[in-house]
Amino acid sequence: MTRNRAMLLIVTGASFMSFVGLLMRLLETTDGMLILFYRSITLAGMVGLVACLRRRQSPAAFLRSLDRTDMMMGAALVGVALMIGDSLAYGRTAGNIVALVSSLTFAIMLVLARRSGKSDVLGGTFLGGAGCVLLGAFASLSFGNGLGISTHDLMLTLFMGAFTIGIGIALVTWGTGYVPAAEVSLLVLTESVLGPIWPWIILGQAMTLTEIGGGVIVLGAVAALALASREPGKPATVKG
Repeated sequence: MTRNRAMLLIVTGASFMSFVGLLMRLLETTDGMLILFYRSITLAGMVGLVACLRRRQSPAAFLRSLDRTDMMMGAALVGVALMIGDSLAYGRTAGNIVALVSSLTFAIMLVLARRSGKSDVLGGTFLGGAGCVLLGAFASLSFGNGLGISTHDLMLTLFMGAFTIGIGIALVTWGTGYVPAAEVSLLVLTESVLGPIWPWIILGQAMTLTEIGGGVIVLGAVAALALASREPGKPATVKG
């Protein structure tokens, strides 16, 4: 895969993930662990499907290919998944702490993905989704009100897991092995730029000047990176 194509995959994946904030606003429930449980089911399923198609493997062969490196990246992804939208269920301070911890684990995942030397790290992403299913179920049954959810919220969370987070993070992790981790972190910020735009367009929620200014800066940085890193269509190599 060329580096340019890998960058395109990452930006596309981040764009898919940017719809999470909109979908969270459409949910009736604010139970973060319940949301985590249901969306992680389809997240793991979609990532597993993408991995099987990309590697041309059967589901059984894909599961047999999972190794210790995948398990380490899967553990890091659990921290990432805890952030996405769950701060709505907490106060502002607690939500900010959750976001900070998640950002740290996401950075760890990028470094591990780059060091793995694999052509893709979808196995670790799949394990992270599966781990979140177990975590969400345990937390909901032990400390929440069980796994009961309305049909409206069930459809939204399943869709969120498969077609926003699932496809989004699959594309991001697919391209991560071909782009330096620092650049991946910048490209993924496309999600933060687009995230406030969808509620503004669809729900009429006004954007703040801070959001607009920050978005312009990030988009400018991403565009500058894309222009500066243009290269001939030679295959990129995966380095440790």
